[in-house]
Amino acid sequence: MGYGAAARHVAARGPVPAARWSSPGNTAYYPLGETAPEHKGALEGWAALVYRTDTRGRRRVARMVYEVATFQTLREQPRCKEIVVVGADRWRNPDEDLPTDFESRRAEHYREPRKPLDPTEFRDSLREEMTSALAKLNDALGAA
Repeated sequence: MGYGAAARHVAARGPVPAARWSSPGNTAYYPLGETAPEHKGALEGWAALVYRTDTRGRRRVARMVYEVATFQTLREQPRCKEIVVVGADRWRNPDEDLPTDFESRRAEHYREPRKPLDPTEFRDSLREEMTSALAKLNDALGAA
């Protein structure tokens, strides 16, 4: 997936590096010498949490906090058209974009991405997943 900044805003500079360093080892910070692109989310209210000084006095980017701030920014900015997602126009309006036989083939469409037909089951599993992830983030922030 590609993205870019809209002409009137410079929201994100460069691609998000999150998936690049998924190897085991020091996961608290991004590697020294690597620069994480600065963006609106990491510079505003999150800056004090994103940029930290390690035990040797070096300014480092806290991996988990940076990624949360980045994903939050990527979630919010397409809504105000600060980030342009290449190819996203094909998912504009579900009423226009869903196949005409969607209702009659709903079970088949839900089976492919392995999503339950029952919305409460979907919501409950999503809530459990988010609660677990937020608890891990809270523990990581408390430990740092």
